[in-house]
Amino acid sequence: MSYISTVGSRAEEVRLDNGLIDEDAIPSAAHCSSNDQTITRLTLKPSIAQSGVITFRKLSILSSSRLLVDVAGQSLIKLKINQLAGDSLGQIIIPSNQTFEVESDVGAKHDYILPCAFQVQEGATLIVPSRLRIAHSTSTLCGAKYDLELRGKLSGVRFLTVGGKAQTFFGSTSSVVLFADDTSSDKLHFSFSSLTLLSNSSMTLGSEIKDRKMVIPSKTQLELLESLDLRYGSTILSSDLQVTAPNITISYGGRISTDGFGNKAGEGDGSYIPSSTKSLIRGASHAGCGGVSSLKGSDDITSCKVYGELKNPSYLGSGGEVYNPSSAGVCLNTDSIDECERKIKLGFGGGKISISVAYLRMDGVISSNGEAGYVHGDSQVKIGGGSGGSVLITISDTLRGTGTFESVGGHGIVDTSTGSGVGGGSGGRLSIVVSTTSLFTGTYSVQGGGLSATDHISGGAGTAYVEDRRSNSAGGKVPFKVLIIDNYPVEASDNGDQIC
Repeated sequence: MSYISTVGSRAEEVRLDNGLIDEDAIPSAAHCSSNDQTITRLTLKPSIAQSGVITFRKLSILSSSRLLVDVAGQSLIKLKINQLAGDSLGQIIIPSNQTFEVESDVGAKHDYILPCAFQVQEGATLIVPSRLRIAHSTSTLCGAKYDLELRGKLSGVRFLTVGGKAQTFFGSTSSVVLFADDTSSDKLHFSFSSLTLLSNSSMTLGSEIKDRKMVIPSKTQLELLESLDLRYGSTILSSDLQVTAPNITISYGGRISTDGFGNKAGEGDGSYIPSSTKSLIRGASHAGCGGVSSLKGSDDITSCKVYGELKNPSYLGSGGEVYNPSSAGVCLNTDSIDECERKIKLGFGGGKISISVAYLRMDGVISSNGEAGYVHGDSQVKIGGGSGGSVLITISDTLRGTGTFESVGGHGIVDTSTGSGVGGGSGGRLSIVVSTTSLFTGTYSVQGGGLSATDHISGGAGTAYVEDRRSNSAGGKVPFKVLIIDNYPVEASDNGDQIC
């Protein structure tokens, strides 16, 4: 680190440079013995503040540097950066109770591009220009997975663009407000004038693995005053997501998903008490019945827990039944984050999505699918497939596009080496209500998860309720209502096709 000069409360320039010019020399997270060892901490004396502000004329974060900057013993002093420079390789960490403001050096009509990654810890605030673009880091930092990791408050941004391949995470303690002087702190409430996700970028809202356990918060609110635009390959992930916007465009390859972020295995209205025997492991129910394994023995397969409403679905999908629950979803210390997430989510139900919009162009996917079941090789751990969740879309003007609405059950599994199996989860519930015009030619998928009906593996179909207004001979509008119950291409078992 180099300091150019400091005058009173104003640092002329602070430059942090690890000198790692060759990207191959930058250590990956797997080679970091301790994430804290990669962080440079700059602690400032509160006595240098003027009117509660310490200002940096220029702060440069270069070559895989990680900087944590705070004020000793003070949370009321704000750090202001006139010019933030970087090469998209470094990261700034804002600790709890600290406020950090980045000023724009571009015109008000242009996006300000963050030159480094940011981690905003719980209780911290990041103030940014009103037009912000988050760029993708071109390297992997020790302990830094996201280009923006927000656990505190993001303030001042009205127009947010997540750049191509950029990865963003907004935690369960985070919030976004439009104006820098907004003191509200509603957690899991994110407000923008417009939000754009460019190709192959992602935004995760609330749900995460923490201490090797899945955290699934409730009621995440995404409020857009103008528009939401998801480009090819971009994804918004959440668990219980509510979106309001005048205009939403989901391009081909774009996705809003709560797949596998519903009730965990063994929990939910359509799940079953964890089993102490291996003879019958059922998939979870929701709009239909979960499938059952072929090794049913003398167990009763006629019971079925169906729940939820056709027109106003509002329940999470349920987790599949579990045999030997103490060993299910175990995440080892040697597992990567991706492998840990895959194991933990086995048999989870789908989450919830509620969208209120005037105009929706839907060429991508909106989904709330259940996760597949699991059978360990020695059959000591068995988990049924999770059921699909709930998707409710209300459109006051027009729906058009060729995309897909999904609430599909998680697949059942057969271990061919042992012949042991678990049932697939049922489909969930979709409700699409259009007040004016529907020009949608896409698909509605609510099939149960399944393999072979002869093995009683497949889950029953879910429901898709579709309503729009059609012109009549008198020139008025009348509701046109369709209920879709379609398990294609799954052949449900004679137990799995019960629907209530």
